[in-house]
Amino acid sequence: MKKSIFTIGLVLLTTVALNAQKLKQNGDLTFLKGESEVNVSVVFDDNMKVGKMSEAEYVEKNVSERDAKKMGDGSRWLDGWNGARENFYIPKFVDLLNKVVSKNATFGNYPDAAYTVVFNVTRIEPGFNIGVTRKPAEIDGVAYFVKTSDMNNSLAEVTITKAPGAQAFGADYAVEQRVAESFAISGKRLGALLNKKAFK
Repeated sequence: MKKSIFTIGLVLLTTVALNAQKLKQNGDLTFLKGESEVNVSVVFDDNMKVGKMSEAEYVEKNVSERDAKKMGDGSRWLDGWNGARENFYIPKFVDLLNKVVSKNATFGNYPDAAYTVVFNVTRIEPGFNIGVTRKPAEIDGVAYFVKTSDMNNSLAEVTITKAPGAQAFGADYAVEQRVAESFAISGKRLGALLNKKAFK
C-alpha cells in the first residue's frame, strides 16, 4: 500500500512539474531549416540566481558552512559546483537536444556553422532530497538564436521557465543530479519545439 501511495505521489509530482514548465517563442525559427549543423554555447548569466540568492551569496554560504564543519570541505564543494557545468549540465542539455532533433540537424561544438544557439541560464533552483521529503530542481534560461558571425544580434529567442529536474524513485540526492535533469528536460523540450517551428 505504501509503495502504491509513493508511486502515485511521484507521478503527481512529475505531472505538476512538467505542466509548470513553460516555453515561449519570440521570432521566426525557420531560418534553421536546411542547416545540418548548429553551434551551441551554454552560458551562465552574471546575475544568475541560485534559489533566492545571487550565485555569489549561495557559494559563500555553502563554502563557509562546510569549512566550519571541516576546513577544506568548502573548496572541495566549490570545485564540484563549478565542475558540474562542464561535466554534467552542458552535456545533458546538448545530448537531449540532439536526441530529439537528430533527424533534422546536429547541435554541438560547430564554430564554423552558420548559426549558433546561446542558452543563457538565468536561474538555478537546486531543490533538495532528504529522503522523507524532496523538492525537484528547476532552471530558467533563454535560448538566443544568432548568426555565428554576428553573435550580438538575436534572430529569435525561446524562453524556458521552470524546467524541472528530478530522477525517478528518489535517487537524486546530489544537487548536480537534480540540476542535470533540468538541463536534460530543457534540451528535450527545446528540441521538440524546434522540430515543430524550425524544421517542419
